[in-house]
Amino acid sequence: MSPDQALLVREKLASMEGYLRELASSLPPTRREYLAHQPARRMVERLLQVVVQSAIDANALLVEGQSLLPPASARESFQMARDLGAIDEDVREKFHHYVAVRNLLVHQYDRLDDKRVWKDAQQLLQDAPLYIAQVRGYLSAKNAKKSPRNHQ
Repeated sequence: MSPDQALLVREKLASMEGYLRELASSLPPTRREYLAHQPARRMVERLLQVVVQSAIDANALLVEGQSLLPPASARESFQMARDLGAIDEDVREKFHHYVAVRNLLVHQYDRLDDKRVWKDAQQLLQDAPLYIAQVRGYLSAKNAKKSPRNHQ
């Protein structure tokens, strides 16, 4: 992976962190408050979607950086990130679930279970930082392998 490609992934992760901060500040602390406030629900839905899409985009950049064919699907992007060693199996499984949630938000928005979206948003606030940390660790390890060491 070139330094420019790694920078693009890091920028995507930084954007993802910003979306997570917005999600944390937009998500009402109780399900009751969430259900009672439609503008908050719409904001949370969009931010959940964008956080997951940011991870999918970062995965595609990681795959591209290894000169592999692009993932055929969002779920496959997480499998490929796992195969590269960028994320572990637990994070891959969690994000496979979030891809399904994202798909519901995008394609079945008129039939959402608001209680489930609130729960998923709460959990994503815990899980997305794990994804970010693992991908950053992967990039740091790749960078360390490429950097010549100073032996003085």
